[in-house]
Order: sequence, then structure tokens, then C-alpha cells
Amino acid sequence: MYRLGIIGTGNMGRAIIGGVLKEGILKPGEIICYDRVREAMAKTVSEFGVSGAGSAPEVARSSDSILLAVKPQNLHEVGQELSGQAEGKLLVSILAGKRAEEVRDAVGGVRVVRAMPNTPCLVGKGVTGLYASPDVTEDERKFVLTLFNAVGKADYFEKEDLLDAVTAFTGSGPAYVSLLIEALADGAVLCGLPRSVANEFAPALVEGTAALIREKKIHPAVAKEMVMSPGGTTAEGVAVLEERGFRSSLIEAVRAAFEKCREL
Repeated sequence: MYRLGIIGTGNMGRAIIGGVLKEGILKPGEIICYDRVREAMAKTVSEFGVSGAGSAPEVARSSDSILLAVKPQNLHEVGQELSGQAEGKLLVSILAGKRAEEVRDAVGGVRVVRAMPNTPCLVGKGVTGLYASPDVTEDERKFVLTLFNAVGKADYFEKEDLLDAVTAFTGSGPAYVSLLIEALADGAVLCGLPRSVANEFAPALVEGTAALIREKKIHPAVAKEMVMSPGGTTAEGVAVLEERGFRSSLIEAVRAAFEKCREL
């Protein structure tokens, strides 16, 4: 019996396999995977040394826990395939917008942990919000937390509705930060820096500032004041951002994404 079965070996499924192996949480022989795109599954098996299955039901039958990493629109199709094959087992769903009850009803007889990871999980720097159905055991909660901590930082929320806020914040957040990085680089080019330098410095700037705030345990406002001298260049730039609604635009972007998530 495998400790973890993964259905769907796309970017996120592969990231989780890579993370748990790198951190020594599981061994290759403890993982089995399946993807209907055989080339994707073969690549995963070859790269990580895990086992490959012939079908999704085979994964369900031969695993203690199942990670469902297919596209949300494929839930009910996969659920029909798994019907009666996963009863009494833990199923971890990373299907955006699919509530735990809907996943349980589609698959049948499973205990569900719902996870909302984001794309930085691909490089081990992700943020994942988790919600566990009441019937999930404490040991199972700890196991799932360990899986996602292997690709970044994860935490549980006791109210499932809060995963909509997580989706709007950390799920969509990489797009907001990417837009910031792109705009900073464009500004540097406008001021005369070579594009190659701007494109290298901009993400390093954001990464370094985040590390400063996190490691020194300071509020972002303190980090801002560290470089904002009275009447200086930074103060001038911040004044323009405030005048153009930079702060409120980000707040409204998160709110709009949250409302959209609740509509889905």
C-alpha cells in the first residue's frame, strides 16, 4: 500500500512530489501517480522514481491518502471513475472553487481536506490555505500540513468560506506581484537602465524587501520608513503612488477577486 496517491501530474502535482521527496517526508516507493496524459505521467515517473498507475481507480485502491490535482471542471468525471474505490480514505483536493462537500459527494465516502496552493509552490516558496472537514483525523491534518509545508508555508482555516479570501489574496497574488515587478522594471528602463539589468534587479528587489520584512519581523510601514527621508527621492515617489491610488487599487483588486470567487 502506497502512503500517497496523486491523480493529476500537472505543475502542482509534480511540485508536491518534488517537495515531499526533497524534504524526505516520503520516499519514491511510497508514492504512486496517474495522469490521463500518459506522457506527463511517464515524465513524472522517470524524473522522481515514483510508481505509475494504469488508472485513477488503481491509485485510489492502492493508496492510504489521495491527492486530487485535476482541473476543477473534471471533478465529476473523475468522481465517477473513483466511485466506490476510495471509500473511507483521506482525499486532498486542490481544485479551485470546489467546496469540500461537493468533492465528497462527487467521489463518495471520503474524508476531504481542501487546499488552495499558489504558483510559487513550483519553486518551494508557496503559500497554501487548508480546510479540513470535521471527520478528518488529527493525524491526517498533520500529514496534509506536512505535505504543503514541503513546498512553502501552509496553515488551516476553521471556516471553509475563508478559502475564498485566500484564493483572492495568495492565489491571485502572484499576478499582482508580477505586475508590480514588470512595472518597476519598465520604470527603470524609462530612466535609462538596460532592460537586462532591470529585469534581473526588479524581482530581486521584491524578494529582498520581503526577506527584510519577514526576517527582521518588522511591519511593512517600518521597511518603507527606512528608505523614506523627509523631502527625499523615495518620499516623492511614494507621493505619486498615493496620488494615483496604488494602495487602494491593490485593496480593491483583492476585494474584486474575492467577490468573483464567491460567485463561481
